[in-house]
Formats: sequence, structure tokens, C-alpha cells
Amino acid sequence: MHITPFTWTNGGIACPAIVDLFNQQKNLKAIFHGHDHDEDDVKEKNGRFYFFDAHIAGSWGTDYNGYRIIEVFDDGQILTYQMNPKRTRKVNSTKMA
Repeated sequence: MHITPFTWTNGGIACPAIVDLFNQQKNLKAIFHGHDHDEDDVKEKNGRFYFFDAHIAGSWGTDYNGYRIIEVFDDGQILTYQMNPKRTRKVNSTKMA
């Protein structure tokens, strides 16, 4: 999804209809966004995780060109984090059940 359906960010637009649709999907765990180039975090609402990956392949927003890693384990747990490859470090980390 491009624009976040909440007003969490400067570029977000409240869209309760799409949020209701997401909430009806029992197997939906994560929604990925690309519009908010200055965001590199994860927000949670009603058990759904909304990922912001800054400026993937772009040159604006955050001060690094990073990428998100998502690890899915055999027990169903999910670990995700944003990486800053120039510093070889995690920028943020979220664990989901």
C-alpha cells in the first residue's frame, strides 16, 4: 500500500474503509508503505503491523539508504528490522507473534 490509512504521519490520510477491510482479514499480519520517505519504523493497530521503509531505492527522507529484513520462524514468530548497510547495524526491530 502506498499511503498509510491513518494520520500517523505527515503524508497519512485517514481511510477507515480500508482499515475495516484489513481488520476483516484473519491472516493479514503486515501492511507495507512507501509514501512516507522520512519514516523507518513499525506501528501497530488492532493486531495489524504497518511498516514504513523510508526511501527504499530513493535518495530522500532518512539519512541512509536502507532495507527491511523479515524473518519468519518455524514457530510462526516474525522478526523484522530495518538495516543501515553503511553502518552495518539495525535501525529498529519488531517481533510479532
